[in-house]
Amino acid sequence: MLVGGVNPHLLRRLFMTELVKLQKGDKIITRTKFDYEKNYIHWKLRGFELVEDQPAEEKPKRTRKKKED
Repeated sequence: MLVGGVNPHLLRRLFMTELVKLQKGDKIITRTKFDYEKNYIHWKLRGFELVEDQPAEEKPKRTRKKKED
């Protein structure tokens, strides 16, 4: 069924996409969740893993030592 000459499935895919981050070593790429789920085996064979959103570890703040006169 076409709505205004555009396939509604394509509209849903274009406007309602969730993005996921994939990591391989130091490289991080962003793809749609639809693409990731559809090609899951290919991403695993290429060595990519799903990056879970984890808050970065907070490092303790360093204070500068004052110079003594």
